[in-house]
Amino acid sequence: MRKRSKRTNSTDCRVCGGRNLVHRFRVRSQDLWKCRDCGFQQVGVLPSAEIFAAIYSESYFTNAKYKGDLTALAKENKRRLTLLRDWIQPGANVLDAGCSTGDFIAHAKDEYKMYGIDYSEFAVSIARQRNPEIGSRIQSGGLEDATWSQRPFDAICLWDVVEHIWNPTPVLSEMLQNVNSGGIIAISTPAIDSAMARVLGPYWPFMTPPEHLSFFSRKAFETCVRSLGNCDIVHFSRKGKWANLAFIAHKVCRIAPSWFPTFFLRPLLMWPLKNLSIYVPTGDIQYVIIRKREA
Repeated sequence: MRKRSKRTNSTDCRVCGGRNLVHRFRVRSQDLWKCRDCGFQQVGVLPSAEIFAAIYSESYFTNAKYKGDLTALAKENKRRLTLLRDWIQPGANVLDAGCSTGDFIAHAKDEYKMYGIDYSEFAVSIARQRNPEIGSRIQSGGLEDATWSQRPFDAICLWDVVEHIWNPTPVLSEMLQNVNSGGIIAISTPAIDSAMARVLGPYWPFMTPPEHLSFFSRKAFETCVRSLGNCDIVHFSRKGKWANLAFIAHKVCRIAPSWFPTFFLRPLLMWPLKNLSIYVPTGDIQYVIIRKREA
């Protein structure tokens, strides 16, 4: 892992490079800055390698975010696979970048030749156990290190990933070089310019620095794609989320523990309520397809 600087100049936007930034608020001991030019919002201090390791430890993949949410996760993976089908033919080479424990790989491997990479060695070990027949195509590594690919792909998926990346533009640029002509980068990420994000501010469920570091608006995506060159946004949509009550309770406890003590939400974590999935029409999850232009 390359050495990381501990601070950034908060007057510089990490998407457009502009210096027209304004401080929004401080949350979880982190300052959030908004670019008035492109709408991108960014955390001002880069976590240390030690903090990253602590965030993405084994507990990250075994807490309520990943446990007991199989119905909601299956619905989300179905939505993602449906989107992928609209742009990529069956049998195509697809990299799930930030594959976590291999849930989407398991969902899509019958239709596509799937590959995976994730920062967490623990998550990769689970992904390989779940997908033993393609275990050699799932590896651990950081997207920022640019050593994750030795082949061109027809599609690279970044499902709930770009918000975790400190400087997304160079990572997307590197990925674009590893996408075949006419191929795509498929992204899902929280929408910082959604009504839900604007109303809730620091209490928005996705406002969880230093886990989440980068927040895109639609304008920020358009600015980023223009800077990449040789590609276009061919799909943009916003949806709500399927979530079970255990996941909702987990988020509430993280965002506002003083408002909702654990004992108050404990009934939602008990069977059978914890397995009850509901659709929350928040409209604050955006889906973006970036297509590389034909050579």
